[in-house]
Amino acid sequence: MKKIIAFISIFAVMLAFAACGTKDNAATTAPLATNAQGDSSTKENVIPTKKPDLPGDYSSLGNKEDYLYGFYFETVNKAGETNKQKVYTNESNLADALNNYGVITLNVDKTVKSVWGEEHNYEKTGYAWLVYADGELVEGGLDKVAIKNGANYLFRVETF
Repeated sequence: MKKIIAFISIFAVMLAFAACGTKDNAATTAPLATNAQGDSSTKENVIPTKKPDLPGDYSSLGNKEDYLYGFYFETVNKAGETNKQKVYTNESNLADALNNYGVITLNVDKTVKSVWGEEHNYEKTGYAWLVYADGELVEGGLDKVAIKNGANYLFRVETF
């Protein structure tokens, strides 16, 4: 009985090592960017091949003729006033795109310090700018948020 168990164990170990030796070239492409939802994209997906058409009668930021990325930028300030813009940019991450237009300022950790000049510091006032990408809360720095064409990025003052 011990010999049978020993042979089964050896056979199982050999199968395990054989499975480790297989190579799948399709799975070896390293992700280059992560969007707000944590989805990884490879280099082929980072640079869009078609410019997005952004419908809606909103004011615009950026050059509508020369851009790679287009998205909606909506703000809700502490007073509850809303503002929605279409943003056209060649930047691939949200921090650079909005910071370059002077719309936002960032803290050292690349979180939002102010939007349209309205600054909030949670430690001092109990309010902070929170960022949502297509309805999902963005955690961490905006420099890690890869722009998704046609996405809606909401910046809202909240207390928690």
